[in-house]
Amino acid sequence: MSEELIRVRALAKKFSRNPLGLQKNITRRVFAALFHRRLKGKNLALEEGEFWALKDVSFSVRRGEALGIIGHNGAGKTTLLNILSSYSTPDNGSAEHDGRLVSLINLSNGLIGTLSGRENIYTRGTLNGLTHKEIAASEADIIDFAELGDAIDAPFKTYSSGMKMRLAFSINIHSRADVFLIDEVLSVGDMAFRNKCYEHFQSLKGSTAMILVSHSMSDIERFCDKAVFLDSGQVQAQGAPADVIDTYQKAMLAKKEASIGNVKTRSASLGSSHGEEIEAQKDLLKLDKVSLNGNDMNKASVLVHGEKLLFEASFWVKGVQQDLNLALVFYKGGIQMFNLETNADGFIITQGPEVDGWRPVILTCAVDALPLVSGTFTPVLVIHDGPKYLMRQPLGPVAVEKDKSYRFGEFSVPKKWHTS
Repeated sequence: MSEELIRVRALAKKFSRNPLGLQKNITRRVFAALFHRRLKGKNLALEEGEFWALKDVSFSVRRGEALGIIGHNGAGKTTLLNILSSYSTPDNGSAEHDGRLVSLINLSNGLIGTLSGRENIYTRGTLNGLTHKEIAASEADIIDFAELGDAIDAPFKTYSSGMKMRLAFSINIHSRADVFLIDEVLSVGDMAFRNKCYEHFQSLKGSTAMILVSHSMSDIERFCDKAVFLDSGQVQAQGAPADVIDTYQKAMLAKKEASIGNVKTRSASLGSSHGEEIEAQKDLLKLDKVSLNGNDMNKASVLVHGEKLLFEASFWVKGVQQDLNLALVFYKGGIQMFNLETNADGFIITQGPEVDGWRPVILTCAVDALPLVSGTFTPVLVIHDGPKYLMRQPLGPVAVEKDKSYRFGEFSVPKKWHTS
């Protein structure tokens, strides 16, 4: 069995929201450093304004393994990497590593604008612990990987942001490290460059230990051998990436369901723009129900990539609306990922016979194979008559579980392959 290169044991770190508490914490650490005293285990009680950024976190990574760290913003992921990188010290426990460590957290650290790209290779390489001879041996590979060509001798400050990130990334991954800490930097450059980065890391995996922090579940499942889910600084799950991702997505789904309930309550009491818009059109539209695969969409639901999807909606409109359109839009991170829309599909909505001035509309839409691969989405129901909005309402969160046969990406459409 390969050796453990990263060992994290009962790791704890606290911060203070109180400026006086923060100053006290810094003073205590300076005092301990001056007198070579360890704070470990001596300050486990929280004082006023303090909170645990990490608490009782333990795991290990062996040579040849890649560990994925997942969790929402503020879960403690970056704090963990900062402690492993020695940018910060723990309040309890330990975070140790063997061999040379390279941290890909702040890529541009140590790069100087007035120096050329080539000169920065030697400056940053030295900071990473390489000798002049080792840097010289890797210089051509670094330049080639960064795709800088003749620009390598131009001042670093004249580079575009993409050129700067590619050079910084290339220097770090060619630093002959035993341990790599990677924080969301695999999004550097275009798709071709990102694929090249993955290929390079794959070639290094056998001889190194890696920790990857990412919000991309497909990246974690694609690259990592195991994963840890952090929430509020504590380990909620660890093990096989697919299992940990499943636990994470279900936890985020439950939180979003509660959050959406709170938003609806606040909208009703404070009069948000959505609330006013819906309220103003109640004299024209009454919503009966909206469901996915028979489940009420006002509640959280779980779907499976590749399986059939049946959307149903029923509502009443006042009088005859001339140009009705309905859309169900799935958002992720504020980005529209997928939608069902009657007008876009050339479907004309017909209205039933009038009852006390109201006409019923019953719609169904069947999707043979759900194209969303994985993640948690916020569906928004939109109904309008021409340019006039009748309703725009967020519904309960939808978690999509990944089909085991599909490995990468967040969206998939039916396709046929041929070979000649």
